[in-house]
Amino acid sequence: MLDKTLQLYKDSFGGLSKEVWLLATVMFINRAGTMVIIFLMIYLTEQLNFTLTEAGMVMSCFGMGSLLGSYIGGWLTDRIGYFYVMFWSMFLGGIGFFFLIPLESFWAWCVGVTLLTTISDCFRPANLTAIGIYSKDENRTRSLSLLRVAINMGLGLGPAIGGLVAMAWGYNLLFVLDGMTCILSALFFFFLLPKKEVNKKEQSKEEKALEYASAQSAYKDAFFLKFLFCVFLIMIVFMHIFNVLTTYWKEHFLLTEEHVGYLLAINGLIIGAFEMPAVYILEKKYKIFPLIIIGAILIGISYTMFIFFDFWIGTVIISLLAITIGEVINFPFLNTVALNRAPAARRGQYMGLYGISFSLALIIAPTFGGKIAEVWGYNTLWIVLTVISMLSILGFYSLQKEYEESIKAEKKELELV
Repeated sequence: MLDKTLQLYKDSFGGLSKEVWLLATVMFINRAGTMVIIFLMIYLTEQLNFTLTEAGMVMSCFGMGSLLGSYIGGWLTDRIGYFYVMFWSMFLGGIGFFFLIPLESFWAWCVGVTLLTTISDCFRPANLTAIGIYSKDENRTRSLSLLRVAINMGLGLGPAIGGLVAMAWGYNLLFVLDGMTCILSALFFFFLLPKKEVNKKEQSKEEKALEYASAQSAYKDAFFLKFLFCVFLIMIVFMHIFNVLTTYWKEHFLLTEEHVGYLLAINGLIIGAFEMPAVYILEKKYKIFPLIIIGAILIGISYTMFIFFDFWIGTVIISLLAITIGEVINFPFLNTVALNRAPAARRGQYMGLYGISFSLALIIAPTFGGKIAEVWGYNTLWIVLTVISMLSILGFYSLQKEYEESIKAEKKELELV
């Protein structure tokens, strides 16, 4: 039994390129420093005395900056390449964290957070583009999963350390640590990861422009736009784990920052331990869209549970396990569909638009959730999130047949070639 388990892990992590492993290491260093964002809602309400609605609006500015960064990052990636976009977004983003420390007013926080996230999230489309370049078609999903594992291992370590740091030395040190890890990951990336172009042969500017113009635009890809809307819906539900849900844990179950950090660490550690073998097994046995749908169901259920079992502290653990397993099943295959759909010449554009669907959810979720919780109560919020998750599930189900037909058509074209 032990030998089979070890072999499974070896197979699931095997065959990935050195560059993908280096990218994963960069992401681990970067996300291990992501301590402030997890506790920012608590910091704004308890340290700066913002209302829940004001704190939610500041968190929405993360989404606004993320939206702008995803668009700008996608545009820049198609023009100057993923390498420099990734480096400068991490390096300048790290410096940006230091400028948040002295901010106290609501509007200063809105502006500061928007600027910081605009710079930082130029990274996202460039990062996905890099995975498309460094990975092979047959292991693309696992390459994407390895990055997610690295991200979540970092996110698992970050909150656990962040909760202790916040209680022992205060929140200012969290901003410093966030900034330093961003700069460190940028330098690690710049000096250790080799640059690689999409095409092996050199192209003139005219050839590149012609290839870009002939490739299908993401904004005219009807399937991709419908897919992004469904992603947007499930992301609205999921994003509450980073803001309103942690506040609810504190208010309703009287958990401390340390407890919140440990709980979110469980999420990251489970993903780190099980996502790669899970994806390795699932992608061999099942089609992509049924897996996306099952993952979305589990994410929705994780919030629905609080409607019926909010009197029991164990609900927090069970809910967290449901959203974590849902994330493991759903997210890697969402990434695969988005990346597979993108033509090489417009990968930055497609990944930028894909990132925007996450960013819009990040804009809407905190203010939307914070306002509903403040005016009508948390129970109403859980009901609304359950309905939204059901809509996303129906949307993914409606796209399943179209996706499978497009895959068959691509296989036929390859056979003819």
